[in-house]
Amino acid sequence: MTPDDMTMTPMNVLAMPAPAAAVVQALREAGVALLIVGAYAVRFHGHLRPTQALDLWTPADADHLHGLAAVLARLNLSLPPDQLVQLVEGGARVVLPLLPDFALTLTTRMPDLRFGAALECADMAVVRGVLCPVLSLRDLYRSKRHSRRDQDLEDIGILSAGSAFDDDVDGYDRDAG
Repeated sequence: MTPDDMTMTPMNVLAMPAPAAAVVQALREAGVALLIVGAYAVRFHGHLRPTQALDLWTPADADHLHGLAAVLARLNLSLPPDQLVQLVEGGARVVLPLLPDFALTLTTRMPDLRFGAALECADMAVVRGVLCPVLSLRDLYRSKRHSRRDQDLEDIGILSAGSAFDDDVDGYDRDAG
């Protein structure tokens, strides 16, 4: 599917600050596997809350992350070697400033989710004319419910009030089948 195959609506075009959109566009055009998670996934699914970061989830594969680092370097964003190692090991969250009040956050781990399975059922957004996978509503709900942060619980309440899926995601086996 290409952006030309989609009907552009406010629901699938994901607006973000230009530097963040440029990062997403460059990573996708370079074939870097990623999922938009966090506040921009919440926005995509209908709750337009403020945020100061674009959160991206990417696999913890060394070759893949070296490719990601090369794309970031072309955009004058530095991913220091120690932070790259932390991402490969799967336990880090790396924050790279894009603007004085806006950052890019990279992670290689989401509790209770596997990247490949989440990517298979991801929704697709259009960012600067490029298709980009966004964490599905069910997986977003599950990840936010797991974190128990006040903002995440508020997001769950607002998103679940307007959704059609069952609130019981504890019994939902994301990796079954």
